[in-house]
Amino acid sequence: MISSHNIVPIDNDTKIGDWIRLFDAYLTLLSVDLPCSDKARLFERLTETNGKLRGFLLLSPEEEAIGFAHYIYHEDNWQPQPLCYLDDIYVQPACRRQGGGLALINAAKTAVEKEGCRRLYWMTEKEHHARSLYDKVAESTKVVYRIKL
Repeated sequence: MISSHNIVPIDNDTKIGDWIRLFDAYLTLLSVDLPCSDKARLFERLTETNGKLRGFLLLSPEEEAIGFAHYIYHEDNWQPQPLCYLDDIYVQPACRRQGGGLALINAAKTAVEKEGCRRLYWMTEKEHHARSLYDKVAESTKVVYRIKL
């Protein structure tokens, strides 16, 4: 059990190796292969001081990175307040069901509320293992359609 959830922003103090290790595990889970240059660019975007893409790392009590969340701000067509899309959330399998995912969601929620966003939202697969958490903290309201380009 994770005794406390130490959440830190992904920023210029973040070691790329800590993030890459987790991100590679996440990509493996999704059966996605990205070139190193794309991963480096994503990390660069995450660590930009005033960028729209932001993130958090979840640290174990021993200060080991065991999870992350990435979120991105964007404009709303109908309202002046921005929206925020929780693009990626991942916790290492051995560390799941201990409150880390909830801590990451709450950290993102707190951050985007401070920025004046009117909604934090995300999508997941119907049978995703974290649906029980998502169903407790958010309302599922939409059906998502995709056109592969």
